[in-house]
Amino acid sequence: VALAGDDGIIVDEKNCHIFLASAGLAVNLASNLQLLEVWGDPATPYSSGPRWKWHDYSQGRAPEHGSWEKPVQVSKVASVVQFAATSHFHVLTEVLGRLWLLVSHGVLEDPEMHLVLPKPFGFLAAGLKLLTQELELPSKRFIHWTSGPNDVRLRAGTLVFANWKSPVKFGDDGGHCPTPGAVLRGLCSALQPLAAQRPAPRALVFIKRKKGDMRSSLQDESWFTEQVKQLATPTLQFQVFDGSAKPKRTAQLFARARIVIGAHGGALSNILFCPEDVEIFELGFRTPFAGHYRYLSKMLNLRMTLLPLVPDSRGIGSRDIAFANLTEALEVVRAAALGSGEANLHSEL
Repeated sequence: VALAGDDGIIVDEKNCHIFLASAGLAVNLASNLQLLEVWGDPATPYSSGPRWKWHDYSQGRAPEHGSWEKPVQVSKVASVVQFAATSHFHVLTEVLGRLWLLVSHGVLEDPEMHLVLPKPFGFLAAGLKLLTQELELPSKRFIHWTSGPNDVRLRAGTLVFANWKSPVKFGDDGGHCPTPGAVLRGLCSALQPLAAQRPAPRALVFIKRKKGDMRSSLQDESWFTEQVKQLATPTLQFQVFDGSAKPKRTAQLFARARIVIGAHGGALSNILFCPEDVEIFELGFRTPFAGHYRYLSKMLNLRMTLLPLVPDSRGIGSRDIAFANLTEALEVVRAAALGSGEANLHSEL
């Protein structure tokens, strides 16, 4: 068995089979596998017939066919590499979720078992340390998966991959790379030591996205933020979260959150650390493809209210966003801060 491409697609080279994990239709095959320009049967007929070319995915910047370097060869390997394995949402819910399952089932207790994973940083590094601390794994058993060719990069005699049947159909609300609720809740419990802290006032958290990112330019953001800031009290501290805090500080902040407000984006994944009485307000979209955090809050039994944004022809990838109704958005947040919110779980303004 082999692993190919940046997403570590599982490949049976002998039988020409590939296995797409729970991400399924979200995976870009051309960025992970060597493909021909034209599908055929057979794909490359005898010389008397047409000869199809290899698809030049890199547009001349890399070889069209053939691995850049000899694939790594190991006897046993467990993998947590997958689609978007370095993106915060996918790291916190899927990659660490797979790692939690591997550890829970004792897979890594085998001294011959290697672990393939993205190069640890941020929450991946913190989660790896916490989840494997009792195993004391030597560094030689880690194989770091970095960016490389769309070809086979590792071959193994035995592969273990923690996978699951998608709990939501692709195309339904929350159906983009969802992790089963049981895995999310188990992982949440396992990561709680990150959030441990001394008693502190509850927090009203406003998530500010990094300048230049998708959905980073919110119309009337300064005015809205100032109005929200005025809702703070001695027992409810206003905090702006810009993603620069280290994992432990991040977990501690969201663990004391009473209210979280933020545009659709990876930082909302941190609600994994929130207490059950938190009220979450997502500045987002009604499209099912943007249901990541509605699904996540539902699985964690958290209250979430959608504050709709103005629809944009560029979809959720637009840099500039605006409230569909700024006044009503502020009122529903104010009601929650004053304790008079009547929103149901996973509702919409």
